[in-house]
Amino acid sequence: MRAGKASGLKSLFVTFLIILTVYFLIITASQSREDAESGSEPGVVSAPSGAASADPSDTPSDAPPVSDTTPESRPETPTDFTAEQLEYVKELESVLEDLLGYDHMLTELFINRSVLLSGDYSDNDPFEPFPLDKGSPYENYSAVTELFGLLFGGEGEGGREFESFPDYGPAAVSERDGKTYVTSHYIVDFDIHFFASETEVLDIDSSGAKLYTQASDGTELFFSASRTKNGWFLDRGMYFVYRDAREAAEAQADWTESPDFSTGMNEGSAKRLAGDCLIVNVFLDDPVFGFLDGGIAFLEAEAGAAGVELDLEYTDSETSLFLRAESVIPIGLDEFRWTVSLFEEAGEGSLEKFVEDNVSLDGYDNYCVMLHVNKQSRSYAIPCDSGYYDYKTYETERCVIFYSEGGDYAYRPNESVYMHEMLHLFGADDLYDPYVEGEKLALIEEYCPYELMRYIPDDIQEVSLSPLTRFLIGWENRLDDQFAVFSDAA
Repeated sequence: MRAGKASGLKSLFVTFLIILTVYFLIITASQSREDAESGSEPGVVSAPSGAASADPSDTPSDAPPVSDTTPESRPETPTDFTAEQLEYVKELESVLEDLLGYDHMLTELFINRSVLLSGDYSDNDPFEPFPLDKGSPYENYSAVTELFGLLFGGEGEGGREFESFPDYGPAAVSERDGKTYVTSHYIVDFDIHFFASETEVLDIDSSGAKLYTQASDGTELFFSASRTKNGWFLDRGMYFVYRDAREAAEAQADWTESPDFSTGMNEGSAKRLAGDCLIVNVFLDDPVFGFLDGGIAFLEAEAGAAGVELDLEYTDSETSLFLRAESVIPIGLDEFRWTVSLFEEAGEGSLEKFVEDNVSLDGYDNYCVMLHVNKQSRSYAIPCDSGYYDYKTYETERCVIFYSEGGDYAYRPNESVYMHEMLHLFGADDLYDPYVEGEKLALIEEYCPYELMRYIPDDIQEVSLSPLTRFLIGWENRLDDQFAVFSDAA
């Protein structure tokens, strides 16, 4: 009795499963036909073949705009778009290939400046804007403005980003009296491509879309487009989207693994100007503290702006060290060996031992020493650089600060001098003649004329730190491409 009842129930259950399976097969086949007829998969923008813009009369609704926050990792492509959203996807996919084409044209003009290949501009000053030859398709700046309109829908941040390129020096392309002017410094060989068929819609509404794509080199990019009454437009040029993605990755990279990393960086007692750092003052005569406060405040503010945590302290009148020299201290720049022999003669053994015996270095990531001499001369630094055979002698990195009350003395000390010399100990290089020449000198004068390692005014607020110096002292993990000529690997 029990066995017969179980057998009947099993037959009914099998019949139910067969009916359910047939139902799902019918539904799946119907959905496949719909997708085939539409020519695209929801959430994926394929190569466009339709009109160049949306219907101008189709004005956006009052729906909230799409968020432009870049995801930290690639999200899944949505599969639950509404019918209204799918219409917006169709609009966008019909123009995206054209938009990327306009973007490529602007990239060739502003970033690669391929327009220079069609004329002879070799004798032009690379930093001085000059007009394009007559007959160039971009001879008149109205042609550039037209491209901005096609890509960005008129004036906006997208066009201004191109017009302000590059970050340092004169603009790559500019307008004068209706004509197009270009410069030939820092020409990028940007050979990365972007494809509409590889682009996915992550979110979309009546005002815009959040998009994802992979560049031709595999870099994952998140970018956005806006929908106006005149159609769909990109918000930014793809070169800048790509550059931001690369810089974000570089910010997480290992500073010491940079291809531009060289000797003198991350060596000695002053490895990197970050974290808790201490300036140990050693006075060989009368103490003077006046120039440290302003200089330290400047560097800490610059570090904060660069996203670097820096707490720079110094020994004060109670904790600084004092030592009377047993012999005359020479003042020549090439006579720095006394910074070693002085401590040997005084029975201290070495500067390193003198500091460690008298100053608590616990809790500090880096430290350096300022040797203050009550004589008039030109101050200098002695960093630890393994490019020199005797670098281990100077692992306790030091600079010599000469003192002078003469206001008209060319090398009188001030807060800029103090910080200039100290930055040497953390890896910075001199950036003035004769330490840099030719192309390097011209470049730094054009890009960063107020760089502290080339310009030393009385007021330190007049100066700045270039990307080159920020890289050398450990504030940036990679050297900015515009300063690649300074790299030993160049």
